[in-house]
Amino acid sequence: MNIVFTDCHTMNPGDLDWTSFDGLGQCIYYPYTSQEDLKERVEFADVIVANKTVLSADLIRSCQSLKLICVSATGFNNVDVQAASDRGIPVCNAADYSSHSVAQHVFASVLKVYNNIAYYSKGVHDGRWQSSRDFSYYDEPIEELYGKKLGIIGYGNIGQRVADIGRAFGMEILVQKHPSKELKLKDVRLLDSEQFLAESDIVSVHVPLRKETNAMINRSFLKAMKGSAILVNTARGPILDEHALKEALENQWIRAACIDVLTVEPPEDSVLFGVDRCIITPHQAWASKQARIRLMGIVASNIKAFQAGGLQNQVN
Repeated sequence: MNIVFTDCHTMNPGDLDWTSFDGLGQCIYYPYTSQEDLKERVEFADVIVANKTVLSADLIRSCQSLKLICVSATGFNNVDVQAASDRGIPVCNAADYSSHSVAQHVFASVLKVYNNIAYYSKGVHDGRWQSSRDFSYYDEPIEELYGKKLGIIGYGNIGQRVADIGRAFGMEILVQKHPSKELKLKDVRLLDSEQFLAESDIVSVHVPLRKETNAMINRSFLKAMKGSAILVNTARGPILDEHALKEALENQWIRAACIDVLTVEPPEDSVLFGVDRCIITPHQAWASKQARIRLMGIVASNIKAFQAGGLQNQVN
């Protein structure tokens, strides 16, 4: 069985081994694949493992040996799933491998704002502590998470992990009601959008990118938040109207934003670059070493299940 990895650098840039896939077949690992080289590289593949490589309907129809598509991610909008279904080719993804990693990143970002660690460390290195009259100085605010209200939009695997950590800090958990789902949740307060935004000290977003979530964080959303609130987006870039966030931060509608995703990735530029109180990280909340090990294990398990005559994590 020929197994072709089209863009495996994101999953394993070299700090992990590939032993998860030993014995599964002839594995060919391409760190990256351009669309121009793609057809030639996967033409005789039995299994394609892709992360962000676009697998179009034409490509899927042209690969006569293709039996399985594995997406090394949770999202699978890079694959023409209908074309795969038309040919009877299962598409399998990897879910819940990064929940702990993303949840940890949420709090790392929030604590950067609340504890001002970078500011105080720089001050010490610059000699400010050494010249202080007191044993301690704290000229920028330090706040506790205890007693704060943590608002979560999207209460799936990641949202639930974020809530678990929030409870450990002594936070109250608020969840925004879903317009089409009737949720019954324990140890959370379910609120409509207006009350949710009015009460949340932190709003953490964990919804997939769909038509109804595109630009859901817009001008009216941001104006409805508390002036002292922090926005955290570790979901998808287009969920957020970046121009609206720039306006919100410049006019102090909210206290700060912690953004791990942008509309265009990698960005050539962004209206958010250089905006004060906007923390931007390069879409790496998911990418802890442990999460990537889990990801590789899930992809390998998907292939093993197929070879054994079954399927797991199928999305079509």
